[in-house]
Parts: sequence; structure tokens; C-alpha cells
Amino acid sequence: MIIRGSGVNTFAAINNMLQRETNASPVSGTPFAKRFDTLVLSDLFKKYVNTKESDDDISAIQKMLSETNNNLDKQTVAGTAGLIYMQGALAQEMMYTATVGYQYAQCAEEKTYYQSLLNKADGSAKSYSVPMAQDYFEYKCPDSGEFDRKKVEKALDNVQSRIDSFINNNYDSVRKPERNMEIYNKCASAFASAFDVNESDVVLEEEDYNKMFGEIKADEESFLQKCKDKMQNLRDCYSSLDKLMEDCIKKMRSESGGEKRASAIEKAINELSFGNSYNDILSLIDELMQTEEQTENF
Repeated sequence: MIIRGSGVNTFAAINNMLQRETNASPVSGTPFAKRFDTLVLSDLFKKYVNTKESDDDISAIQKMLSETNNNLDKQTVAGTAGLIYMQGALAQEMMYTATVGYQYAQCAEEKTYYQSLLNKADGSAKSYSVPMAQDYFEYKCPDSGEFDRKKVEKALDNVQSRIDSFINNNYDSVRKPERNMEIYNKCASAFASAFDVNESDVVLEEEDYNKMFGEIKADEESFLQKCKDKMQNLRDCYSSLDKLMEDCIKKMRSESGGEKRASAIEKAINELSFGNSYNDILSLIDELMQTEEQTENF
């Protein structure tokens, strides 16, 4: 079976960006890929938080906020820490999902190439067009057009095995960020309490949590679309949190004496945020979505 569908375009766009920026092909081992493996934490944040997801991380953020912003009360510190943690979790999961989608799209492209060679040779598709081989393919047909069937079939089996590993969620080429629903919702509750936000707008039910942080459950044809759907859910949640915080800050500034508190919160978020990683991720997703829309219009 040949993998088709517009979902491939979304993640194949990463390959085009990679070619332009690094002139390299496989994603693994490139600076671009490392962006998707872990967030680049600010120097201040790295001193207090390790990569293990735990309640200790939340306490560390709260400790750092209280030390650098003495004019913030404990509830505000806890709420700000909750926001930083939630957005960091969403950003990491977006990077993880984009990487999985990219690597799967590479496998899909490789499989299509091998299957095209076999179909053309067998005459099962007389006008079948064989796509261009990429440098990272296990086997590339010589310019003469004569290929080694056994090598092609072996390469096809190998790439199918990689595809199956994604479908069965037992691949190890991308590190899955560790997440905990209880910790995430603890942060959401702290954020809601501190900034007068409805808990129902930020605390996640299990079904919604799994849509964003759970494993992708799909078959071979729907896997890329499921990756795309998951990224959109993550982006929507991230943007929703951003908008809620923006509205809270705006409301604070309209209140008597609120300017100082609002400025302190913004400073705290800037000091302990994950640098420009959030914006980089959201810009990447925008470019991917735009690339797909342009492709579908042709």
C-alpha cells in the first residue's frame, strides 16, 4: 500500500525548511532536530529545574519567582509558575509531535519510492511516476533505471518496519516528554485561583488531556493527519492560555495600583520562560499550515 494524503505535505514542509537552512537531509543529528528534542531553557530556569517532570519542578519555579519578584504574593507566584509549567509542557509536546510527524513522513516518502519502482517494473501502473529519491533512502535506483529487486524489496520491508513502529508507538528515535495529568491540572488550578480564571477553562478532563499528551492512535493512512490534529489541539490550548494571561494583565493595569503587579508578573514570565522557543514553535506550525494550504490549492 502506498501512503497518500495531504497530511504528508504538512510534515514534508519541514524537510524543505531543513534543506534551506542546513543543507542536510535526515532530521536526526541536525541542529534543527535538536530544537524538537528539548526546549532551550533560560539560564535562570536551568539552575532550578531538571528535565524530570515532578512536583519538585513546580516548587523550584515558585522558589525562583519568589526570590526575583519580592513584590508578588504567594498566590500570584504559584499561579505564574503554573502558567509557565503548562505552556512549557504544551510547547515541548508540540515539538515532539512535529518531529514524529516529520520522521513518519520521511518513511512514507521512502515507502512510496520503493513501491513505485516495483509497480512500474511489474507493469501494474503503466503511467506510474516514480518520485525523486532522497539521499537518506536506503536504496536508490541507478540512473540507468535498472534496479536490484531484492535490495528494493528488502529496503521496502525495512521502511515498513519503521512505519509499523510508529503505528504501534514503540519507536525510540524521538524522546517522548514525560507528563503527568495531576501535576498539569495542579498548575492549572493554581493559575485559575491566582488570576480569577474559571478552572473549567484550564483544568483538563482526561479525554482532553489525552488528546494533547497521549500517544497517537491511528492506522497507517491516518497517522499523519492525527499528528496534525494533535498539534492543532496543543496550539489552541497554548494560545488560549496566552490570551487568558494577556486579558488578566490588561485588567490588572486598569485597576488602581495594578500596574506594579502586572509589570512584576510580566518580568517573572520573561525571566523564567523558555527563551524564544515558544515563538519559534508557533512560527514553525504557522509555516507548516501555510505550506499545506498552498499545496492543496494547486
